Amino acid sequence: TAERNVFFAGILLGISIGIRLSFALLPLPFIFIIYKNPLCRSLKEKLILISLFFLGLLTAMLPAAILFYFSKESFIFGNFIYPGLNTLYRQESGYMNAMTIIGKFQYLKDLFLQPGNFYLLLTLAVFLPSAFIIKNSKFHYKSEILSVLVFLPFLLAGSFAATPSWYQYYYPLMPFLLLACLYSMKTLFTVTRNRTIVLLVFFFMLFQTNLHAKFSIFNIVTEVKTAISNSSWQTMLIRAQSQEIRRITKKTKILTLAPVYSLEADNQIYKEFATGPFAFRVSHLINKEQRNKFNIISREELPDLLEQDQPKAILVGFEGYLEQEFINYAQANNYRKIILSSGKVLYLP
Repeated sequence: TAERNVFFAGILLGISIGIRLSFALLPLPFIFIIYKNPLCRSLKEKLILISLFFLGLLTAMLPAAILFYFSKESFIFGNFIYPGLNTLYRQESGYMNAMTIIGKFQYLKDLFLQPGNFYLLLTLAVFLPSAFIIKNSKFHYKSEILSVLVFLPFLLAGSFAATPSWYQYYYPLMPFLLLACLYSMKTLFTVTRNRTIVLLVFFFMLFQTNLHAKFSIFNIVTEVKTAISNSSWQTMLIRAQSQEIRRITKKTKILTLAPVYSLEADNQIYKEFATGPFAFRVSHLINKEQRNKFNIISREELPDLLEQDQPKAILVGFEGYLEQEFINYAQANNYRKIILSSGKVLYLP
């Protein structure tokens, strides 16, 4: 039923927002689509559906609300303040790619010009006009296509929210573009007499997209083998490397910007580096009061910390120059250098 569908749509969107804040604008197109739905004839019906949608949305966001209730300042810092600090860090480090609105549009253009993405857009450009040219057909998917297209500016705004941009931020656009393409193709295929031409164009575009895609029907056998062989999973690789560390270190405290390896090796970590490199690299942009509140330590404060709590091991090789202070400390205190099979370096006193 419509009531059930909008409720679960709200739940799924709430989960998405809880995972990635860039989806926070998507309730707006959902409300618009529900309100404009021709099947909802009365204002009362529309308000009921919108209320059910928000009920699902709020239900899915209860975990985030609980975290906010118990740790308001940390919640605000992590979700709203830190992204701005990270942008400042990128600017200081000289990173220039996709740092402005114009740069983000250029970045998006470069992504769309990649062959796998380009042929999808070309397919859409071929089939989309059919939905608006063909009229008086019971197979016309104009309203569905418009509903899909309404999401695009909000998805784009969400993709632009973080600075700098990374390619994965724009992934949410692709399923919607693909859906609009399929609706358009279905419209043209259903009403035209030249179905063979439609199929030929579609399969040509599909072939070209898969030919250039990283994951496609042409390498699916290889990808399936990789998925079945768990030894190549990233989690299993981390596990194997951690076991090597565990054989060398026994229940000890490790100084590292890659805490997952220490924890997986059944060792302890410094709480100041629980976030890996993320807090440490912006620590100089945070005042001392906030650093103390959120257990963040700056480079200047690091020597005092290590003097009070000397590390029994130092693991480096993950974050480049950010680890230089760790290396300097190990060398100054005559730590023994062990090169692991992965190429990472473990220092022992």
